[in-house]
Amino acid sequence: MYTPFQVAKVFSVIREYLLTNPLVFAKEGVFRVPGTDANSQKIVADILSKDKKVEFPSTKNPDNIKVHDYLSALKLVLNGSKLLDPNELNVEMLKAAMEESKDPSMAAHELDEYIHNLIISSDIREQAAGEVFYTYFQLAKVALACQDKNRMTAENLGMVIGPNFEKMISQDKDPLSVFKLIQKLNAICTLMLQGGTYEADFEKKYYPSMISMRLKQKAICEQEKSEIEAVKANYAKKKAEHHQKIAAKKNALRKARRDVKKRLQAEIKESEEILAELEQDDIEHEKKIKAIEKEELALAAEIEELNGKYAEQQVQLSATHEQQLREIAGALVDLTAANEPPPTQEIHPATALVLSSPKALAKDEKPTPETMAKRTLRTQRRK
Repeated sequence: MYTPFQVAKVFSVIREYLLTNPLVFAKEGVFRVPGTDANSQKIVADILSKDKKVEFPSTKNPDNIKVHDYLSALKLVLNGSKLLDPNELNVEMLKAAMEESKDPSMAAHELDEYIHNLIISSDIREQAAGEVFYTYFQLAKVALACQDKNRMTAENLGMVIGPNFEKMISQDKDPLSVFKLIQKLNAICTLMLQGGTYEADFEKKYYPSMISMRLKQKAICEQEKSEIEAVKANYAKKKAEHHQKIAAKKNALRKARRDVKKRLQAEIKESEEILAELEQDDIEHEKKIKAIEKEELALAAEIEELNGKYAEQQVQLSATHEQQLREIAGALVDLTAANEPPPTQEIHPATALVLSSPKALAKDEKPTPETMAKRTLRTQRRK
C-alpha cells in the first residue's frame, strides 16, 4: 500500500519527466496500450528509492521512450493506494452528482471544482487525490494535441480516464452500477478534455499546494523519527537490563554447584538470544532513522526549489502587472489629450490693442445694407 505522498511523488516525477518533450505522447495508443509490469514496477521503485536519485533516459529522441510503461506506473501506484474514502460525505455527494446528472457539461464543471478544492485542501490525502486527477487530465490534454499520430481522440482518452476515477470515488460491487457510473464518467471526462482548464501546468498553477504537501510530509517524517527514537531508547534500557542479568548469572556460575550450572547456562543462553534480537532490531531502527533523515533532506531540497520557483513566478507576475498598469496609464493619457481643446496662444499686448480697435472689429463684422450704400456713394464721388 502506497502512502498519499508516495502516490503524489510518482505522479509529480513522471509528469515533469514526460512533459520535457510532449512528442513522447505521439505514440499510437498512448494511455490505452498497457506497459510491462516489470518495467512499471521498476520505475515506481526507482522514484521512491531513498538511496539514489532517479535518472530517466533523455527525451530528445521520443521514439526511444517507453511512454506506455510510465503511464502504467501511474495506474500501479493508484491501484495500490486509497486516497479517497467512498464513504465520506463529500465523495458520496460527488458520486451522486455524477450518477444523477442529466447534463454532462454541468457535471464536468462540478468535477472541475471538486478537483480544485481537493488540491487546495489541508488534508494530504485529498491533496494527493487532487494531483492525481489533475495530472491525468494534463497529460491526456497533451496526448490529445497529438491525436493525428497517436489516434487517441477526446472520447478515447475519456474512456481510459473514466474507469480510474470510478475506482477512486466508488466501491460498488454491482457490475451494472459500476458500468453506468463509468459510462457517465467517460462522457464527463471527454468534455473536460475538450475544455481549457487543464492546459496550465500543475506545478506552476499550484506551487503553494505542492509546498504545503511537502511540509506536511516532512512533519510526518519527524513524527515517525521521534517514535522510532523512543522505541530505541526503550530498547537501550532492555539491553542494559539483559547485560546486567548475563553478567550476574555468569558471576554466579563460577560459584554454583553442578546441578545449578546447567540451569544458569540455559538462562544465560536465553538472555543472550534476546539480547541478539534486540541488537538486530536496533540496527533496523537505525536504518529506518537514516532513511527518514535522507527523505527529510530530499524534502527540504524540494521545498527550497519550489519556494524559489514560486518566488520567481511572483516576481514575473508582478513585473507583468506593473507593465500592464503602465500601458493602461499611457492609454488614459493619450485619450485625455485627444479630448482636450487646443491650447490658446499668448497674444502680444500691442497686437491685442490693434485687434480690439473699432476698425479691426469692423473688418470682422458683416456689413449692413446701409453701410454698403455709403461705400458705393463714396466710390462714385471719387470718380
